[in-house]
Amino acid sequence: MALNIPVACDVLRELRNSGEYCDVTLRMDDQQSFKVHRAILCSCSSFFRALFTNGMNETTDRIVDIHDIKGDTMNLIIDFIYTHEITLNENNIYEILPATNQLQVLELFSLCENYLYQKLSPENAIGIREFASFFCKLIFISLMKEIQKQKSGSFRL
Repeated sequence: MALNIPVACDVLRELRNSGEYCDVTLRMDDQQSFKVHRAILCSCSSFFRALFTNGMNETTDRIVDIHDIKGDTMNLIIDFIYTHEITLNENNIYEILPATNQLQVLELFSLCENYLYQKLSPENAIGIREFASFFCKLIFISLMKEIQKQKSGSFRL
């Protein structure tokens, strides 16, 4: 019998929203906090897997501080971890991508890379190149090739 992913995600989201079985609270620098399940976060993030299994205080602490990620951004990432759904747009992509890199949520990181790649145009290529040079090697390499083509007169995206 196959696992019904949408139903499983609905159950996990309900458990999180009700606070049932949540075993840690993530507290952000802006003081927003999120009750979550360690096991769920560990299943999607090598950062959380290392954080919660390292034998240090975070392994058993009820409240764990997460730095350098805004609460609104963390909420979107946590929702994605629980539901595998997210709406990426120009208002959130530049916050979500670095946060997913920090947290090592690789599936979401890949979605962010694809989103940026799909949004490439001659008008925004330089700006995306600057941003991608820090986070998205695939996009950065593609952009550098296209910029070289532009110099030779055959630029297209």
